[in-house]
Amino acid sequence: MSTVDDQEVWRIVNLELSRASGASVVQTTGYAWQTLKAPRRDGVHATDVNVAAAEHYMYSRFLTGRPGDPLTRLYPTAYFLKKVAFFAVGKEKAMRTDPANPVLPPSLASVAWGNQGAIDGMSDYKSLNAATGMQVGASVEKVKAEAYRNNK
Repeated sequence: MSTVDDQEVWRIVNLELSRASGASVVQTTGYAWQTLKAPRRDGVHATDVNVAAAEHYMYSRFLTGRPGDPLTRLYPTAYFLKKVAFFAVGKEKAMRTDPANPVLPPSLASVAWGNQGAIDGMSDYKSLNAATGMQVGASVEKVKAEAYRNNK
């Protein structure tokens, strides 16, 4: 398993943010996340830990920035624990979003990148919604849908 290169992850994040457009930083982040999903499923980059960390960051940033949900800080750790459990019992294939591409093993680096995305997403939310309260729990349905997208 390769080690995550933080400088490379920032390069990927910044490159995708510079390529994406949107009416707000949250919308731009959402488009950048969608763009990052494609290489993770192309077979060539499926096991690239830097692209995976960048996608975790971008997803968490978008997910937090849209509703201002502080609970999103829990999701990277919850996903890590799910991976630990599935890998421990030999059920990695059940987590795949594409049957041809493996799920990367649990990674504390990806948890850290997801957490950083949540922190930056909350800053995005606050910069756009200074007088509006946070929407605790607003991201739960979105995460649920993303978690089960391959089971349809």
